[in-house]
Amino acid sequence: MRVRTQLALALSVLAGFTAAVIVAVSFLGSREILFRQIQSQALSIAATAAGAIDVEAHERIRTSADEAGADYGLVQKQLRAIRDANRRGDVHVRFVYTMRPQDHGPWIYVVDAEPAGEDHSPFGTPVEFENGEALHLDRPYVEKAFSKDEFGTWLSANAPIVNAAGQPVGLLGVDIAASEVLNRLNHLLVAGLVAGGVALAAGI
Repeated sequence: MRVRTQLALALSVLAGFTAAVIVAVSFLGSREILFRQIQSQALSIAATAAGAIDVEAHERIRTSADEAGADYGLVQKQLRAIRDANRRGDVHVRFVYTMRPQDHGPWIYVVDAEPAGEDHSPFGTPVEFENGEALHLDRPYVEKAFSKDEFGTWLSANAPIVNAAGQPVGLLGVDIAASEVLNRLNHLLVAGLVAGGVALAAGI
């Protein structure tokens, strides 16, 4: 093989390797930044929404029969407005709901923005997440990884609902579907691969 051919092949391999490394490093770094950005958006939505809930009406909801009452309807309307306002291109909130701790036993759902049906969590339904973090009543927080429940896989953020005395009495939860997050990450990967392919072609 001629020296010129060997050199050309060596440079092509080097260009391909360099492009692959650049794509990998860029994708991993950008993926982390994007995931944190989505976490931040979810946390901001939850924290802002928790302050928009009628806490007095929320506190009067104490039994499943209250789902037919005016207080439940008021809070549900507020949750739906929050959900619908945050179904955007940059972040798509799927579920918004409130939860309350019990003196003895698991946390329960209180108000769910979804209408009655398979996606609705009725009052008193225990809150159960597979691989989810423990619920915190003292501060807003967003989970560091996806969690699962009977409705799917989610990135969830929660914020305390505080009464007039400044005491946290429940949590407002926001769920973003994992598929939404993964789609954005996949678009990022495709863009990186295209850029890497162009770099490789230019190098060759």
